[in-house]
Amino acid sequence: MRLGLERLYFLMDKQVNQEEEIFKKKESLFKKIGKIEIGDQVLMKKHMKKDKLDSSFKEKVFTVVDRFHYNTFILVNAEGVKLKRAINGAHLKNFVQRQAVNPKLIKE
Repeated sequence: MRLGLERLYFLMDKQVNQEEEIFKKKESLFKKIGKIEIGDQVLMKKHMKKDKLDSSFKEKVFTVVDRFHYNTFILVNAEGVKLKRAINGAHLKNFVQRQAVNPKLIKE
C-alpha cells in the first residue's frame, strides 16, 4: 500500500512540473507578442523575393491601428489606407528611424 501512495505522489508531482513547463512556454510567447503595440511603426515581410540577396522586408512603413489576440494586427499605410486583411505578428518587425549623420571630413 505504501508503495502505491509514493507512486501516486510521484506521478502528481510529475504532472505539476509538466504544467509549469507549459505555462513558462506560453509566458515566453506572450513576451514576444508584446513587442508590437498600437501606434508603432512596423515593416512587413516580403513573401515573394526576387533572389536571395533581396531584402526580406518591404520598404513601406505601416502603422499599427488595432491589435487582436493571437498576435494579429490591423495596419495602415502612409497614405492612411487600411489594409484589407489582418497581419500575423510573425510577419512584422518594428521600424527604427535612423538618425541622419553628417560625416566629418578631415582636411589635411
